[in-house]
Amino acid sequence: MRKPAIQPSQRRALRAVLVPSFALIAFSYINPVPIQAENSIKIESKWVEAGASNVVLGIHLENEMSIGGVLVVLEIRSIHVGSFIRRSLDIVPQNRLLAWAGDQPFTVKNFYPYRTIGPYGNKCPVDSQGRVWAWMASDSLPDFIGEEALLYYFTSMRPGNLSAGSDGEQNQGTASLELIFDVTEEGGAFEIDTTCAAASNHACFLSSDIWNQDPIVAPSFRKGIVLIGCNSECHGDPVCDGQCDIIDLVKSVDVAFNGAAPVIDPDPRCPVENTDVNCDLVTDVLDIVRMINVQYRAASQRNEFCVPCDHIPRTGNPKEDVRTPYFRSNGT
Repeated sequence: MRKPAIQPSQRRALRAVLVPSFALIAFSYINPVPIQAENSIKIESKWVEAGASNVVLGIHLENEMSIGGVLVVLEIRSIHVGSFIRRSLDIVPQNRLLAWAGDQPFTVKNFYPYRTIGPYGNKCPVDSQGRVWAWMASDSLPDFIGEEALLYYFTSMRPGNLSAGSDGEQNQGTASLELIFDVTEEGGAFEIDTTCAAASNHACFLSSDIWNQDPIVAPSFRKGIVLIGCNSECHGDPVCDGQCDIIDLVKSVDVAFNGAAPVIDPDPRCPVENTDVNCDLVTDVLDIVRMINVQYRAASQRNEFCVPCDHIPRTGNPKEDVRTPYFRSNGT
C-alpha cells in the first residue's frame, strides 16, 4: 500500500521547524554555551584508616568572576572524642591556584590548636579591630591538645588575577588546595567547616581590585567530614536495640513499600542504610526476604546480611545523602 504523499503545506511546516533546529545545533557546536560558574568553596569528605598519615583532602574553589584574592578560614571540629588530626598539618595550592600564585604569592598560612572566643563572640582569635592576629605559624604550633583547631589560609596576587573558573569536583585530582594531615588511632569522625563571625575573617573571595577596597564576595560553603574507620553496629537493626525482631521487620517494610524515610545510622561511619541488609544501596523486597529468613526460618545473619564495612568506597567519599544526619543540610 502506497504511503500518502506529503503535501506542500506540510513540507513548508516541517522545514520551518527542522531548519532552525539544525542551525541551532550546528551553532552550539561551533560556539558552545559556557557553563555558568558559581562562587563556592567545597571541602572533600572521605574514609581513612585509623592512624593514617599524609591524608590528602581536596578543597575545591569555583569563582564566577576574576578575583584578586582568596581567604579560607577553616575550623576543624571533632565529632567523636579522640578522633582528630595529629600534629602534622599543611595546606598546599594546586592546579589553577598554583599556576596563578606561582612561587611569589602574597600568602599567609596560620594555624591555631584551640577554639578561642574573640571579644565580639567570634570563634577566631581577633584583636579589638576584628583582625586575625593571635595565630601561630605552622612551625611554632604545639601538638593538638583539644578537639578543635583553626586554619587560616590567604593568598593574593598583585596585580594579577585568578580568572573565572572551577577546579572540578571531588576525587578528580583537581583540587584548588590540598589539606594534608595525619589522624589519630581512635575510630570516629571530625569535620572541616568554615568559621569566624566577622565577614572580613570569613571564607571569601576578594575582587580583582582588592587594594581599592572593592566589595568582597562570600562564596557558598560545603563542609567536609573525615571518617576514621567504620562502624555498623545497628545494621539490620533499624530500631538499634541490639536484636533483629518483628519491630525491625515492620520498620523495614515501611521503608521498602510504604514510602517511609530510610533509616540512616546516626553514626556517619556506617556506609549503608540500616535496613539495607544486602548492601545494594536500596531497601527493597530482597532485604525483607533476608530479614524474614533470619527471624522465621532460622537462617544466620552471617549468611543473610552483608558486612557494611566491607563496602566502604575506598576510592570515593562517604555517601553525601541529605537524609543522613551529617549531610542533612548539604554539609552546611
